[in-house]
Amino acid sequence: MKKPILQQVLDRIQSFENPARDIVCIFDLDSTLYDLTDRKQQILLSYIKLSEKTAKFPKECQTLQKVQVHRNEFGIDDALARIGLAEKNDFYKDLHSYWEYYFFHNDFVKFDITLPGAVDYVKKVESLGASIIYLTGRDKPRMLRGTLESLENSGFPLQKKHIEVCLKPHKDIHDHQFKLDFMIKMKDKFKEIWLFENEPVNINLIEKHCPQTQFIFIDTNHSGREEVGAHHPSIKDFK
Repeated sequence: MKKPILQQVLDRIQSFENPARDIVCIFDLDSTLYDLTDRKQQILLSYIKLSEKTAKFPKECQTLQKVQVHRNEFGIDDALARIGLAEKNDFYKDLHSYWEYYFFHNDFVKFDITLPGAVDYVKKVESLGASIIYLTGRDKPRMLRGTLESLENSGFPLQKKHIEVCLKPHKDIHDHQFKLDFMIKMKDKFKEIWLFENEPVNINLIEKHCPQTQFIFIDTNHSGREEVGAHHPSIKDFK
């Protein structure tokens, strides 16, 4: 009987004489190691605590108090639609602008919670000696501090010579291009590369240019612009 894919990766790590040099596990953060539901919820609730917002949009802010973001939803539009705030009017535009600003901000990363089993699994990868890279589309100017604090507070392995945290140097780089460029640089550095990622756009692009990469699709939520091939193993969490 074939072993579960997460155990297969652990077995592969143990097959190398020098795992830190030969095999790397690369983990995306948002919707891969972390569930972002509470971050989204807290940003929306913080909007209605601002007096200038409640003065300008009193009715909408009163309705927004009832908002409930569901897990595995991409963005906030579904949550707004459930309470009748989906019309793309001035309130909708102002709220989205506010939400987008603070979604990519150090202050709200602390509300992220880890996917079940994620911390224990990454710790196991580290204990077996593989190199670990946290590769995220977050950018350094807006989110480096919050990201490092979140990783440490969550208990993920950090601050060891075979562990790296890689964020975009600035926000204007598209996530898929940043990750592709990074993965191309990794091609000749390791004998085996495993990428844990929730966004099919990134997986499909990297697979095209770095076919030697092994992928594990984290089936939480994504942009919906593309789908992953059925040949990729998928998991919903790390339990």
